[in-house]
Amino acid sequence: MKRSISGGLIVVAVAAFLYIPYMGSYGLWDPWEGHYAEVSRQMLERDDWINLHWHNGEGPDGRKENVFWSKPVLSFWLMAIGLRAGGMNDHANPGEMAQSGATEWLIRWPFALLGIFGAWSVWFAVSRLASRRAGLFAGLVLATSPQYFFVARQAMTDMPFVAPMTAALCFFLVAMFDPDSEREARRARAAFWAALAVCVVPQLLLLAFGLRRSIAVGGAHYQFFGTLDVAPYLCAAGALVFFARGCRTARQFHLFTFYLLCGVAMLAKGLPGPALPGLVILVYLLLTGEWAMLARAEIPRGVLVTCLVALPWYHGMLVKAGRGFWNEFFGHHHFKRLTAGVHGDKGTFEYFLHQLGFALFPWSGVVPAALVNVIGLRRPETPAERLRLFAALWFIVNFTIFSLGVTKFHHYILPALPPLAILVGIWLDDLVEGRARAPEAALLASLALFAFIARDLVQNPQRLIWLFVYNYGRAWPAGYDYQPWLLGFALAAGVLFAALLAKRLRRAAAWGSIAVAVAFTWFALNKFIVEIGPHWTQKDVLATYYRLRRGPEEELVAWQMNWRGETFYTKAQVVVALSLENAKFLEYLRAREGKRVFMLCERGRYASLGKILPTERAKKSLRIVDDRSNKFYLVVTDI
Repeated sequence: MKRSISGGLIVVAVAAFLYIPYMGSYGLWDPWEGHYAEVSRQMLERDDWINLHWHNGEGPDGRKENVFWSKPVLSFWLMAIGLRAGGMNDHANPGEMAQSGATEWLIRWPFALLGIFGAWSVWFAVSRLASRRAGLFAGLVLATSPQYFFVARQAMTDMPFVAPMTAALCFFLVAMFDPDSEREARRARAAFWAALAVCVVPQLLLLAFGLRRSIAVGGAHYQFFGTLDVAPYLCAAGALVFFARGCRTARQFHLFTFYLLCGVAMLAKGLPGPALPGLVILVYLLLTGEWAMLARAEIPRGVLVTCLVALPWYHGMLVKAGRGFWNEFFGHHHFKRLTAGVHGDKGTFEYFLHQLGFALFPWSGVVPAALVNVIGLRRPETPAERLRLFAALWFIVNFTIFSLGVTKFHHYILPALPPLAILVGIWLDDLVEGRARAPEAALLASLALFAFIARDLVQNPQRLIWLFVYNYGRAWPAGYDYQPWLLGFALAAGVLFAALLAKRLRRAAAWGSIAVAVAFTWFALNKFIVEIGPHWTQKDVLATYYRLRRGPEEELVAWQMNWRGETFYTKAQVVVALSLENAKFLEYLRAREGKRVFMLCERGRYASLGKILPTERAKKSLRIVDDRSNKFYLVVTDI
């Protein structure tokens, strides 16, 4: 047991060492990080922790958007808690978000911790069902997979969805395929009830004090808090405590934790949170015929747990926002994304096959061999065989669902990475122990594929950031050459993977591969992304604005751009001139004749800006004051 615990600590320590040190050393990447951070800041600004809001700024085209109903609340709660804990959002300091070095730390910390938790949960399941070494391999493979570690360092809604969903399935696997122990039952019971309290009690307090209703009595209207809204959940919590009083086994509390984490995933992404794990389990049962599992799955009590965790916020939103929220969130951002397309790409079935090669680099060099090792496991007998088949189906279900969906972004395939990491971890352990079937042929095929993946990545390092950005056509900044680094990592990984062909070298080659992946992760997170980060954020140029302006009367205009970061870093005190019709913009400038105005614009539009300014003085005085970004200019003019 002691050795098993140390394996989990190694996974956590390595992931923390990789993810945390430089987490706040570059600005929020546009558009998602700045967009979501502003929603969380609005939460503090309005002191409304239920209904989500977004305002893009002031001026001619500002304040056009009022609500933010495309994502659930969990990510924004976490970011708002970070900002509140750090004492940010001081009204007396409008430039603090751009000028403070703590901003990004406070915004990103929950995502990094969730990424670490997801890697730990993979270790937890694999070490229990396969072997301690397989668990360590699997946890480290996941932690060092590029798409996973990049998203763990991004303030996006995906890690709060994927990490709890991954952990949920891992707890389900341990509950179903691993024997109980009384000692673990005590720990599992305490952990579950503590987690349930953390997830549910704050939401009920929000409903109780954040909702207000009015009733008319005799022509008079009386206001009261959301006591009646809380009552059903208090009854449900009481029923859960009553019906769970006889639970004594670790299996039961691991299952309760599975349902709790499904509820958390639903707070992060909506219906896919519980639906995807349920679908994976259903496909496993259909293939294996192990329907007796359902009798042990704690479904009635478990559904109650999921409802307690997931529903209070949705309840509050329906009270506050009504059917408008329901129609936009579920109708537009769930079903329309799946069936018709909303933003993003609309690729065909092979779309995510291309991304997986880079999302798993360098582990994409052994993933095909690990998948081959699953063939023939339709009737698994041991826990390790069940785990391997379940992980394969977990990957297939996620890959199929997201491939069938019309809307596609590269990072949508993130939920398919944890099961592949599990398969790689088990395969590496089998290879070291001599249990892998026909590894030579599978490895040779994998190495051939890896050569093409490595070639494409070395030729175009931008493929790494395409794993999580919004715009895949953005220009790469000049002067950044990472090809020698990527070539070195690819060659090192390729040599070690080739060494796996030799039985005597397999143990050393497996651990060497882990070392190369850890080094690559450090390079990617703490050199590559830190150095190019300033070209995907407005933080640096906006810090220049706050340093140069003489006072708040010298306003900042965001001209014909909507990259979101300009809103967060100015606390929505930016004048937005978004329309391609410049009449309102010119009217705004004429009203400020005699004043100095700063403007943020895209580089490609700077020449056009100089031509339309309303006075000769403005045209002659227009000058660039910050050109460090390859995307944006900060300019100033005297109107």
